[in-house]
Amino acid sequence: MAHALACDQTRVVNMNISQGMTDLRREGDTTSHHSYTHEEPIDPKLGYQIKCSWFQQLYFKALHDFAVTLDSIQEGDGTLLDHMMLFAYTDHGAPRVHSLLNYPMITIGGANGKIKTGYHFATPGEAATRVTYTIQQAFDVPVSNWGTGSNLATAAISGVLA
Repeated sequence: MAHALACDQTRVVNMNISQGMTDLRREGDTTSHHSYTHEEPIDPKLGYQIKCSWFQQLYFKALHDFAVTLDSIQEGDGTLLDHMMLFAYTDHGAPRVHSLLNYPMITIGGANGKIKTGYHFATPGEAATRVTYTIQQAFDVPVSNWGTGSNLATAAISGVLA
């Protein structure tokens, strides 16, 4: 995918590490990641589901490796990652209840200097579609809104666009 982007064979890729209700398992374990999200208790000392966390770390390691690969490809005055945007998220906010609130989302890359980097923006109560709407605005996609119903976004996240 990195080379397809670098060679301009495509400008958009979608990488799905695991799909909803995944049957992904750890070697030697008969319980799937999805089953753990429902059944694994929250560790009282750590405050999270330990086995679910193992899967999330695996996913984020893959995202890290992809970002490092993109950042190693020189392109003009920077790297491929400097000139693009990665958008990553999970399909729920809290594994145990599959909450639609507080989706963890991350953007990686400079978007040709159109996105401010190195910041954490918390937007409690806001529609998750504001993140993707903001990215579209950075890349000058001609849309005035994104999403429908309670997920309708009409304004970019304040402070993100450069």
